[in-house]
Amino acid sequence: MLETAWSITIAALKRGAVWSTIIWTFALILALGLVVLLVGLQPLWYSLVHPSLGGAATSVAVLRGALLVGLLALAAGPFWMAGGYGVLASAVREQALTRDSFWTFAVQNYGRAWGLIGYGIFYVIALIVVGTILVSTLKAVGVVALVAAAVLSLPWVVRMAGGLFVARQSWGASFARSFHGPHYGGLLGGIVLGYAALALTGLILLNLNDALAMLGDLAASVAFPVWLFALYAAEQSPPLQSPGASVEPHD
Repeated sequence: MLETAWSITIAALKRGAVWSTIIWTFALILALGLVVLLVGLQPLWYSLVHPSLGGAATSVAVLRGALLVGLLALAAGPFWMAGGYGVLASAVREQALTRDSFWTFAVQNYGRAWGLIGYGIFYVIALIVVGTILVSTLKAVGVVALVAAAVLSLPWVVRMAGGLFVARQSWGASFARSFHGPHYGGLLGGIVLGYAALALTGLILLNLNDALAMLGDLAASVAFPVWLFALYAAEQSPPLQSPGASVEPHD
């Protein structure tokens, strides 16, 4: 299984569209930064155009701007996840992609991104509840048990994300199937290896100059989720089929 996942990962990372997600990520960040700048200038504009209104108008402008930025940030996170994960999952599936596919998937998978975020919130709350019970009853042993539970449940998280973005299943189907799979041990081992490689890469990057370290971080931000999606794809049997997948020109 790990050999299959490795082959899938290498094939996916050879595709230009996969790395274009980094460019679109920066584009989104710049767009949000521009909005923040414009919103930040709004109170100054109010004070210049309506000096007679004084601090009241400025305060209203600040509150309105903060609300706008908050709502945009809340919407932009799932939008980025939908586009990025959509591209990476499709590369794992060996589907046709272009360098603009990010935006197509950002729209198509927006609900799936919120579904994964909702699952993540549910997962964290469950760990907190379980951790509170374990630590309060078993003390130090409970901490060890909580860490073990968090690690052992990682395959469920990967299957949930893979079900939503790779297999394109519904939220309910992805959730139900996240607890079942033919190769739990292989999936868990692959996840642990991935995190170990990520940690080792981080240690290496600490000894490099800032430019090389940034490039390494960017590469890891793409390669790591591709590896997790590849593990999910390698675990599935029979091979995944894409329901109603759109066909675009190959990159």
